[in-house]
Amino acid sequence: KECEKAAGQKEILLIIDDANCISDDKGQTDTSWLSAVPDTALLIVSAATGQDVVEDLKRSIKLELFVNPLLLSQRRKLAEEYFSAYRKHLNSSDLDIISRPSQVTDNTLAYVTLLEEIRCFGSFDMLPEYIKRISAFRHTDEFYNFILEEKEQFYDSGRYHDVVKKILSLIALSADGLTEHEIVEISGLPQWLISQFI
Repeated sequence: KECEKAAGQKEILLIIDDANCISDDKGQTDTSWLSAVPDTALLIVSAATGQDVVEDLKRSIKLELFVNPLLLSQRRKLAEEYFSAYRKHLNSSDLDIISRPSQVTDNTLAYVTLLEEIRCFGSFDMLPEYIKRISAFRHTDEFYNFILEEKEQFYDSGRYHDVVKKILSLIALSADGLTEHEIVEISGLPQWLISQFI
């Protein structure tokens, strides 16, 4: 539908992130939308290599760029700038620990998640130990499982129960995600709790 609207315009920029997640009603990778993109559109698409959609995209996209994992120096710089934006600073040994090569640090999204978890950690005295624990995971699935378990312990220990399960289940069951307001309406959880979690 959006492509049809765009067809009447002279110039349009379409940016599609993670195109390998676009699927049809049966859950199969779908690239039929490519034929609806008008010739006047500049199309920028990101997709994970090794996926069927990449081969389909190669037939339609003129320029292909590969994004390699971050180098050690780039990871350190990203961490320094990230914490600096919040007026925080890690010492050199902690930066070394969180910059070691792994599936987590090679994946920019996972790496930024790691930085955010460190930034939000509540105890300055326990921070060095926490950095060692959270940086010990070499694989992204173990890393995210650890974060979810931490969230469950934190959010499910008070007056409200199954907070993490409720919120993530609602998001997973929705076709196009949910706004914070929609999660509040459906879950019955208080706004402040959901805002804090998200």
